[in-house]
Amino acid sequence: MNKKQIMIAVGAVVMIGVGATAYALSGPKLELKTNKVNVEYGTTYTPKLKDIVKDYKDFNKDDLEIINKIPNEKDKTYPAVGKYSITVKYKKKSLKQSVIVKDTKAPEVVLPADIEILQGTDLTTFDFKSLMNISDLSETSIEIDTSKIDMNTAGQYDINVTVKDKYNNESKKTGKVTIVAKPVISNNEEVVHETVKNKDGTTSVKTKVQKKQNSN
Repeated sequence: MNKKQIMIAVGAVVMIGVGATAYALSGPKLELKTNKVNVEYGTTYTPKLKDIVKDYKDFNKDDLEIINKIPNEKDKTYPAVGKYSITVKYKKKSLKQSVIVKDTKAPEVVLPADIEILQGTDLTTFDFKSLMNISDLSETSIEIDTSKIDMNTAGQYDINVTVKDKYNNESKKTGKVTIVAKPVISNNEEVVHETVKNKDGTTSVKTKVQKKQNSN
């Protein structure tokens, strides 16, 4: 090896040594895999350091710390819709990951396959809502369009149901209503609605005549 080659080799060793020393002194650079994460309302976000720290294996694990103080909504096991943050610390450095909790799911709505209603019933007083199965983590509002029903004529009609939660996620369903002739009943009898299970697993609401509960 000539003099020039020796000097190049020594220089390379020095450079490597200086780089290694600098890395040892400063340590790996703290970076997050992502600075922002979206979380669906109704779930919790409890990541581990290896899930959010970039090049996690390069760190001395004793020098890493995660601070996650996202509170749960009152009387719930998950946080409310809103903006939060998680802090990751490495020695004297710290980074924050933004956590956005959103409600993006539409309400789940199950209607009876058919609802029997007596001819002449005042639909403004009929309790459709109690016959529906509505599921959503947020507050919901219900709109029922009965404009296609002719209460004076027996037959089957469509109703359109719209269920919307407070974050404007919405579900629309079309149900069936059957208008039936009012039966002749005695003074100690009354017409009630009964939910029955159909062979296909759906339910229907039928009218039936029964004795009044307070009759002797």
